Amino acid sequence: MFIRDWDKKEFDSEEEAFDDAGREMLDYSEEYLKPWLSYDDLVEWAMKQDGFFEAFEDELEKAQRDFFEDFYFESEDDEDENC
Repeated sequence: MFIRDWDKKEFDSEEEAFDDAGREMLDYSEEYLKPWLSYDDLVEWAMKQDGFFEAFEDELEKAQRDFFEDFYFESEDDEDENC
């Protein structure tokens, strides 16, 4: 029997407890997952999966908007030259 420390939930086998740990770990990914799996590697892998861009279309558009606003600006000189 395995017992989850914080709430004393019991599991009949190590496999059940380990599966639960995998689900619970995602809530603590900063502490436990990050040392083993880099964000960059994860995103690079995810972008190669079928349907990634369709599934995250809205989020990618928001990220693109943020990137655009941080790194692009309208040149007032170009407007004056073209008039």
